[in-house]
Order: sequence, then C-alpha cells, then structure tokens
Amino acid sequence: MALQVNVGTVYVTNGSPTVRHQYRLFLSGVTGGFLVGDTVSVGGKVGIAGAWNSVTGELKWSRVIGTVLPAVGEAVSGPNGSGTVSSLGAGSPPGWDLSVALPAVASFSGHHATYDVLSRTTDTFVLTTTYTGATAFALEYGLNTDLTPRGLGLVRPGDISAVSIMSRNMTRLDTILTRAACEVRLAANLSLTHGMDASISWTTETEDTGGFVTVPSTTLVVPAGISRLSIGAAIRLTAALSNSGHVVTIRLLKNATEILQQSLVEPGISLALGRPGLPVIAGDTLSVKVAASDPNTVGLPQISAGAYTNFHAFVAEVV
Repeated sequence: MALQVNVGTVYVTNGSPTVRHQYRLFLSGVTGGFLVGDTVSVGGKVGIAGAWNSVTGELKWSRVIGTVLPAVGEAVSGPNGSGTVSSLGAGSPPGWDLSVALPAVASFSGHHATYDVLSRTTDTFVLTTTYTGATAFALEYGLNTDLTPRGLGLVRPGDISAVSIMSRNMTRLDTILTRAACEVRLAANLSLTHGMDASISWTTETEDTGGFVTVPSTTLVVPAGISRLSIGAAIRLTAALSNSGHVVTIRLLKNATEILQQSLVEPGISLALGRPGLPVIAGDTLSVKVAASDPNTVGLPQISAGAYTNFHAFVAEVV
C-alpha cells in the first residue's frame, strides 16, 4: 500500500532538514492581530505565526519550544495581539505521526525533490537532507512512498486523501503537457574575439511550450510547476580552430553558478554539453557563456547560426 498524506500545512525553512506542522487554532476574545513570522506563545509554548485570518479567527501556528500540544482554553499572546484558543481545526495534531512508515518521501507544493524522512515526532518530521526550496509558511505538504519516475503519486486502496492525490497529479500532468520543452538558436553568426567572456544572446525561438523565454534573451527562466529540467547547449564554429593558441570555452550557468564547462582547441569545430535532471525552482535562470582566446592574433572563426548551435531545456519532473 502506498502511503499518501495530504492534510494540513507546514512551515519549511531553506537549508533546514526540519519540517514543522502548523496547528489550526481558532481564537476568541482577540485583541489586535498576528503577523506572519511573529513569535507567539500558546499556553506558555513558544511558536511562530504562519497565517492569521481576522474574519474567521484562525491562526496557523508552529510550535518550536515545548512538548505539550496546544489545547482549548489556553491563552495566546504575541507582540501584536492576544486571544484564547476556542477550538482546534482539522489536521491538529498532524496525521503523519500515526501513519508514516519510514522511509518516506516528502513533497511540497511549489517545490518537489526526493527527501527521505529520517524521523518524526508529533510536531515535525526530519529529512535526511536539508530542504532547498524557499522558506515558506502555511505550505501544503504531501508524503508519498510510491511515485512514478515523473513524480506522480500512485493511488492504492486505503490511501489517505486519494482525491487530493489525483487533483495534484492532474496539475502535474498539465504542467508536463503544457510546459514540456524549449529550444533557442542564433539568427546570425556570432563573432568571437580574443578575451571575450559573455553570455550568448539567443535570437531565434524554435520551440517554447510553457513560456521559458522571449527572444532576444541571454536566459531561460524556469516557469512555475517544474522541479527538474534536462538542459543542454551546443555550438558549431564556421571553421575549425587553426592555431595552437586558440581556445573557445562554453559554460552553462544556473543563476550565477557555473554547472558545466567544456573547451575547444585546435582543430576542434563543435562541442555539446548537457545536464540531465537538474533541480530547479520557479524563477531560476539558465544561461550559456562563451569565452575566447586568440593570443597569436590569427583570427577566430565565428559561431555558426545553424541548427548545430542551440540551447535547450526539457521538463524531467514537475511539482
């Protein structure tokens, strides 16, 4: 049986392996209010406010100190407001403490990766590696032990919240179908000069399902809903390098970080480099930089604008 848990929200921190459950506390007698990130005490237990709804009186709250569950009748106090717990909403306490059979895989809306669950308590579960998504409050969580290669949760009889699983899968399938791939090329040959080190500005869009780029541009921008991409770049020169001092280097970057590099020397004429399954989040940028060296001033060939020169991305996994 594939375990699926899709009830409740959590607080996740970039660079931390600890994922904290958020309690749904309904308050009465409220004075003031609560801001996201406020340190709030509930019955003397210290926690952090994740969301506050002044209309319904619902406070999402993650306990960070103490071992006793929040309870009806306890006083709630923070720097901007106070009140009393009148009831606890569904998902408080979380279901994972009773249901998770280790090791599990954790996934989150807005970010997806393979995180083995090392341990859990009533309030938290601890991942074997640190969470690398953006820090977020009130984030919906899912726990899966059975996934397809594309990150789709499999549904078996007895799974928890099967409707939520299928709804999430349909969103993922839509992303796969509508944001599948992108390829850009050059509209004209690109001249190379000694000492240059610049990002290639791509001027022809041959394919773009999902809105990765508007040409001309030096970058592909990862749209929402994607967690892994297979990316690659290729160049072909108009002629082979003809001097022992000639070097042409291509670097592939994710944001400002170089992730791949390869160089051409005499008598090279083309190269290709790629990275399958690159972890990404929405807003990440991908670019290609070219550096050239011609110390003997012989003159370098140009980068050809033909089909052999391109920059491409293919969706490998979705959120």
